Amino acid sequence: MSVAITNEARIQTTAREIFAATRQEKPSLLSSERWQGEMNGVGDGRRAPQVEMLRSSTVFPTLRSRSEIGRHLRE
Repeated sequence: MSVAITNEARIQTTAREIFAATRQEKPSLLSSERWQGEMNGVGDGRRAPQVEMLRSSTVFPTLRSRSEIGRHLRE
């Protein structure tokens, strides 16, 4: 087996391990990846993501404390 084939196999194995590890991580609450996923609308039985975003954009300016903001984001 040549060195190039051996290196290619190691690179592919390492890449698969990296991709598998990143699939297990959940994006943080404020990351663009999370909100892009939310906007794409995964069909999980919740309201349409567009409705949730509209609700957030209209309610958010009225929130006055960190606890209100946190509760709103969790909902």
